[in-house]
Amino acid sequence: MINFETSEVKIMIDTSDLLENLVPITQFNRGQASRIFGRLRYESRLIVLKNNRPAAVILSPDEFSRLSEIEDNYALLLGSSEDDEKCDDGEG
Repeated sequence: MINFETSEVKIMIDTSDLLENLVPITQFNRGQASRIFGRLRYESRLIVLKNNRPAAVILSPDEFSRLSEIEDNYALLLGSSEDDEKCDDGEG
């Protein structure tokens, strides 16, 4: 596993997928955006490089939905845990 940390985002990916998922930003400047977005039909995420550093992550719609569902479930779990703590403290 390799961890990329940008200002607020931490991305963990397998090293075997790393090279396949990297997209230099210059490809967008060369009019290849359509081809890049087309790759998201069979890849869940692409990492856009600017000056050889991760600058952005592009997610497929399915991957975005999957991560959003995980986030929603986590929020529900946290809310449930807080409710349980309140009941344990005699507040609820």
